[in-house]
Amino acid sequence: MSKYIKNVAIVGWRGDLTSGQQLQMEEVAQAVRNNGTPSLALTLPSTGAASSISTYRNLLLRGRKHNLVALTRAESTSKVPEGIRTVHVDYDQPATLVAALQGIDALVITMAVTAPRGQSEKLIRAAAQVSVPWVIPNEYGTDFTQSALQKDTLIGPPKAADRKLIEDLGVSSWIGVVCSFWYEYSLSSGPELFGFDFSKKSVTFYGKEEEVRINTSTFPQTGRAVAALLSLPIEAEDKATVSLSQFRNGPAYVSSFRVSQSEMLESVLRVTGDKRSDWTISYEDAAERHAKGMERMKEGDRLGFPQQLYARVFYPDGSGDYESRHGLDNEKLGLPKDDLDDATGVAVKMSGEKGLTLHLAESAGVLIFMKLLPDPFSFLTRASHQCISLLFSDVKDITPIPALDLHIRPMEGVAHTTGTETSNEIHFSSTYIASLEPSVASNEIRGVLVHEMVHVWQAYRTPAPHWIVEGVADYVRLRAGLGAAHWKRGVGGSWRDGYERTGFFLDWVETIFPGFVFELTRKPCESTVVEKTGESPDSLWNMYQEDLAASESGPASRPVPTHAAK
Repeated sequence: MSKYIKNVAIVGWRGDLTSGQQLQMEEVAQAVRNNGTPSLALTLPSTGAASSISTYRNLLLRGRKHNLVALTRAESTSKVPEGIRTVHVDYDQPATLVAALQGIDALVITMAVTAPRGQSEKLIRAAAQVSVPWVIPNEYGTDFTQSALQKDTLIGPPKAADRKLIEDLGVSSWIGVVCSFWYEYSLSSGPELFGFDFSKKSVTFYGKEEEVRINTSTFPQTGRAVAALLSLPIEAEDKATVSLSQFRNGPAYVSSFRVSQSEMLESVLRVTGDKRSDWTISYEDAAERHAKGMERMKEGDRLGFPQQLYARVFYPDGSGDYESRHGLDNEKLGLPKDDLDDATGVAVKMSGEKGLTLHLAESAGVLIFMKLLPDPFSFLTRASHQCISLLFSDVKDITPIPALDLHIRPMEGVAHTTGTETSNEIHFSSTYIASLEPSVASNEIRGVLVHEMVHVWQAYRTPAPHWIVEGVADYVRLRAGLGAAHWKRGVGGSWRDGYERTGFFLDWVETIFPGFVFELTRKPCESTVVEKTGESPDSLWNMYQEDLAASESGPASRPVPTHAAK
């Protein structure tokens, strides 16, 4: 038996570009890769998974020593990046799950609360059938040893049932990762969560005791924690060694911060430069707020769920502060100390993405658009996260988006973006959408939107040449797994062509010189190429062309402009 975990299946990749759970999923995947786990299988059970694959594509494939397998639904429209083998599964056919989990050492489940009922149970039973020794179930939340807290928030019983099932089957062992709420997402995503509304500069403190502290974790910290667990020796060779078995059938307590709402606000003020007097502060008893959230749920208001969940954790009984009760496993797992203001800075940037207005002109293309992308708000939010992760290495380089208007209307061409200091507009041709073949329409709509979102975020401080503006936009689209059907990486053309031809070239350069696109975004000019790589663009292009010729890629696709005339 191996002394270490080798093969890991990660389940729960949300393909519709929804919020916190998906970001957590990416952090787990990239952190596992960075910790050097020898073999990794990624399970993607929902449609459109390639839409959210860019972050791990960048970090998993570069210089990897892993055998990567992506498990996704047969009906999925996902395009898994080059170098990852795809295996289709069907939750209604358990045999496909059993086959997919053959040889897996650890199954990591990270599913949204909206995932269909019974999926975790099917995965756990399949894992037991093929003797998967370790399962990290769908915890990633509050302290599950606090029974009252778990009952009051409604999420505890199904998670407890999963843990019990694992033990009853008697094959696998489980480890519950207790990380509490994700800080960046919870601070930025509306007043029902941590109480902050950045658009109105208002915050609601839960109770007069605004100093109630809870534990909370950043996305990267949670991913590092899972990766660190999977990198531990299974059994300890001596008393000083931390092993995976020490966490068997129990919690792993990790956290970035033990913080109150007041301390969150002070961090926001430091990051934004606002004064406390700029913000409206109100108070609401946590128990009353929890009760109101439950009533909203009964009335069919989905925002009642996060309201009751977060309010309950801020009760003054200390149930949200597991650090004081149990201590943390951060040191055992070698986790770094996160910086509160850095994490708040990410949240502030995320909060700027929420001012989206949708304008739909009646047309056949609009009907197709809404059928294939029923929640453009969530998609564009997640697309923004992809842009940020691929374009910026420092949050200080990011210009917040004050507002975004998406227009789907009849017009010539494909799409274009305009912007000012106070607003940004994406115009997408419904005429073009209606002309798309059904087999490519979903991918093309998403790909064009990602391309245009790059232009929203580029906001160059100095004029940038066309090849950088358009090439970087298609580079992000490529790394998002949303390349157009006609795209082909091939010989011919020039690095100055822009669009996908330059995008493929930038992808090649980034693989050899990690961080190159960060620098090109910071300083969008040809001299950046020389400064970062030591080579001229022409020299790099010649090397790239030689690589393509050696791989017999054939002629490149002809660049097709995304933009319409404004």
